[in-house]
Amino acid sequence: MGITSNRISATLNDTYVSSTLFIYRINDLLKRIQSEKEIVSHGLRHTFVTLSAYAGVPLNVVSNWVGHKNVEITQDYNHILKTQVDKGVALLENW
Repeated sequence: MGITSNRISATLNDTYVSSTLFIYRINDLLKRIQSEKEIVSHGLRHTFVTLSAYAGVPLNVVSNWVGHKNVEITQDYNHILKTQVDKGVALLENW
């Protein structure tokens, strides 16, 4: 079924920050440090899926966490993993 909440992060007093507010605050901090970067929630989601898979969390579990209808959608997120593995192998071969 997947997680369908808009809550993204717990706070110290056991409340939650919405994903919209979370992204707003991150981008506000980036502006304050004069960064040209901007964070979008899809980017955070993509990073979460990729890092979870890289850490060894089974794709069917990650798929359920992010609410994908099937694991094939989650597998599509992981093209970065294959790219990173290929890059790592190439670096080692050329060392």
